[in-house]
Amino acid sequence: MLDSFTGTSGKTDPQESAETSTGETDATVEGVRSIAVDVLGSVAYGDQKSSLERSTEASSGHRMAYRDSIIAVVENIAVAALVHVGILTSPVMPKSIRNIGYAVKEFPEHVKILLARERASKATNTASFMSILVKLSDSEMVGTNPTSKKQFLTEDELVGSIFVFTVAGFDTTANTMAYAITLLACYPQWQDWIQEELDHEMRSKEGLDYASTFPVLERCLALMFEVLRLYTPVVHITRSARSTQEITTSSGTYHVPADTLIYISTACMHVNPAVWGADALSFRPTRWMSEEGSFINPHRASFLPWSVGPRVCPGQKMAQVEFVAVMMTLFRSYRVSPVVEEGKTIDMAREKLKGLMADSQSFVTLQMNRPRELKLKWEKR
Repeated sequence: MLDSFTGTSGKTDPQESAETSTGETDATVEGVRSIAVDVLGSVAYGDQKSSLERSTEASSGHRMAYRDSIIAVVENIAVAALVHVGILTSPVMPKSIRNIGYAVKEFPEHVKILLARERASKATNTASFMSILVKLSDSEMVGTNPTSKKQFLTEDELVGSIFVFTVAGFDTTANTMAYAITLLACYPQWQDWIQEELDHEMRSKEGLDYASTFPVLERCLALMFEVLRLYTPVVHITRSARSTQEITTSSGTYHVPADTLIYISTACMHVNPAVWGADALSFRPTRWMSEEGSFINPHRASFLPWSVGPRVCPGQKMAQVEFVAVMMTLFRSYRVSPVVEEGKTIDMAREKLKGLMADSQSFVTLQMNRPRELKLKWEKR
């Protein structure tokens, strides 16, 4: 898995990544993004190849491979959403902008090819997101009365659903893993804490399966929840009042008319001292563990990284399993620390990492603005 952090996967030029034989790298964020794409490739499309095994050459008639088109669209979502593809791909545009346009144009084409391949395979034992959608939609389509209400998804609706699943599942989990690794590099005592659990629970394990592994790695899950609390992927949620409401709080009663658009600041909610205590701004994963050492599930109204109610994120469990699996794989065998530049101290290096996390901005989800300045050293335990 550490090979994903070399910065040489995909079409990245190895010259662009500062990777040394000492384990120092500036490609950790890129590495976790590659891992997230690989997981989505398996879950969404049933593609079991990793990014290091998969060809990065574009298929016939395309300029970009589907993996590269996913990353290009997600990382440039505002441009992709607001600027017409004809403008983006114009010959007068710089190559970097044209590549965004090609990605916007070709991602749906790649998905349609995969959909056709899924239908042609007639496999009965696949359980990818795409295969489930295709089977359910096609079964509803067969025998549908043209005059009855449509119960199946059109091809464009299938592509759209897969795009939303891909964007949401890729960006949120990748950025959460990047913040987690950076925090563990800043606070080695918490690295010791999760490795104590890994050493205890994984010592005698020969094979890995969900039922015997995920439930016992509660400290890894606590780490995820604490990262999500401090670096909430979606900083606010919008909801609309369906009818007139009266809300009584300690500061008074508020009248909310019907159809009022309400913004819920999850970023503020997750650091409210009234809920989380005087150290609400501190990174302390043990707040999620009881005195007996068991994971504490938060009150559903106090912690909303996956939203809540009927529109709760359907990928919540998948994200948790993926995060725990990646943290287990990495920190079972490795330790991470900041790269200490010449003339600097380890404390100064840690403060630099904290500054990089503080310099974050919400694009699709919250992410660091300068990921290439995140220089970490990975060492075998």
